[in-house]
Amino acid sequence: MINSKNSNKFIKTRIIGLLFISAFLLYGFGRSLFETKLHIQKYFGALLIILNSVAVVFIGVYIRKTLIKINVLIANTYLFSRLIEALALSSIILNLFPNSTISLDFGYFIALLFLGIGSIPMCYTFYKHNLLPKW
Repeated sequence: MINSKNSNKFIKTRIIGLLFISAFLLYGFGRSLFETKLHIQKYFGALLIILNSVAVVFIGVYIRKTLIKINVLIANTYLFSRLIEALALSSIILNLFPNSTISLDFGYFIALLFLGIGSIPMCYTFYKHNLLPKW
């Protein structure tokens, strides 16, 4: 008989992995479509960017559930950094409004800055408590 607790962990790790992959694909394709001149492609790109932000938030929520058992402050910091990342990445869609001239790269740089800073304690905690493979 398969252990239910281990089975749930396995499913959760698969979901997190799929969310990571989907976030890369959604933002990459969404950004390239958003930068085109055709309105239909621009709006579809905006939708993909919003879906990326949803995936990013769910990554933060799922990893917080794991980290909160070890350190509440680090768990909340990582979730906060993912929320800021989601907001900053989706700020590009403000360019859909006629008088908006927000840089297409500014939100991306802010997002990665917050993600990088928020991920350092998370990675250290995962390493310290042997939650990641040694390789």
